[in-house]
Amino acid sequence: MFTTWDNGDGVPDKKKSSIFVEGYGEHIGLGLYVIQSILAVTRLTIEETGVYSEGVAFAITIPKENYRFDEPAPLKG
Repeated sequence: MFTTWDNGDGVPDKKKSSIFVEGYGEHIGLGLYVIQSILAVTRLTIEETGVYSEGVAFAITIPKENYRFDEPAPLKG
């Protein structure tokens, strides 16, 4: 899981699912919708996990079957 956050106002619990809907918000309303759509193509998920009045936090989850750790290639010298 990868998490990023800020110390702004945050998102009220009742609005957390709405922020990913196309057209939601005060401006164009595409940012989080597009991010969620791109992540979904690779089976990653994003959710807002912050506490209202303490800031926003976005957690991106990568399913275990979607990543691998390869041995690094030997250095040529």
